[in-house]
Amino acid sequence: REGTATYFREYLRAFMKDWTNDEANRKPDGSKYNINSDGLKVYTTIDSRMQLHAEEAVARHMPRLQAEFFHQNTPDRNPTAPFLDLDKNQIDALMKRSMRQSERWRHMKYDLRKSEKEIIASFEKPTK
Repeated sequence: REGTATYFREYLRAFMKDWTNDEANRKPDGSKYNINSDGLKVYTTIDSRMQLHAEEAVARHMPRLQAEFFHQNTPDRNPTAPFLDLDKNQIDALMKRSMRQSERWRHMKYDLRKSEKEIIASFEKPTK
């Protein structure tokens, strides 16, 4: 996504989605609020100027950090890159645990009622 504070905005969007699902937070008619179309105003204490400085600093330093990461994680230096000091079984367990803790897993399992086999297959397909 584009713009300032993309991670913060995504966190806030998820927080507000949970807020709208709480029975205590309903419109006067009892229906749920829609965070995209109901005109809700959210006030935060984030300092947009400081956020901009932080994002500019990341943009300046990331090319060097990314190059160093790639240098350290060549197949000769670290055959299990990007993992350090983990064997294949540990990596497989970590990846499976990460999949199970993801929003995609929860959505496919509970909202779409997909089987574990279908969910794992979806993680094996490249995404854009």
